[in-house]
Amino acid sequence: RSGLAKNALRCLGELFARYGRRMDVDVDASMATILKRASDTNHFISDEAELSLAEVFRSASQNRLIPSVLLSMNHRQVRTRQRATWCLVMLWQRLLQQGNTKDVKALMDATSKALSDANPHVRSLAKVAASLLHGSNLAPLPVRLQEAADLTVSELDAFDLSSLQRVLGQPPFGN
Repeated sequence: RSGLAKNALRCLGELFARYGRRMDVDVDASMATILKRASDTNHFISDEAELSLAEVFRSASQNRLIPSVLLSMNHRQVRTRQRATWCLVMLWQRLLQQGNTKDVKALMDATSKALSDANPHVRSLAKVAASLLHGSNLAPLPVRLQEAADLTVSELDAFDLSSLQRVLGQPPFGN
């Protein structure tokens, strides 16, 4: 069963890689499935789901990704919120690369909310998202995001450093 799930996730990632924005109609269903599998405790499956998520975020249109991510940010399961916050970081990276300011308010609100999440992993990923915003000219940062973005590396704990290394060490978008 695990092998089948892993191959299905790989296939889904390859579909997005091959067909790109033509897969936009399937983003909502795909994101729900991939996030569920990315939250799996079986690393064999969750690692493949994370690769598929990165491929979806490379290929799908931002307008289709944002509602799925924002919906997942409110999920009751911690691991799903954690992966959704990782997706939020990927959205910020993409938004900053493109200079698109259309959905900045909704993403800033989601980042602010994640900064006060009960889970330390979600908070650390939200700090990474806030640090990405620091110095950007998209919009003035709310005070809560500004405080999180002003952290120095010496103030980051192990969760924050591992999250930052993970996101920056494996950039989800090609050069």
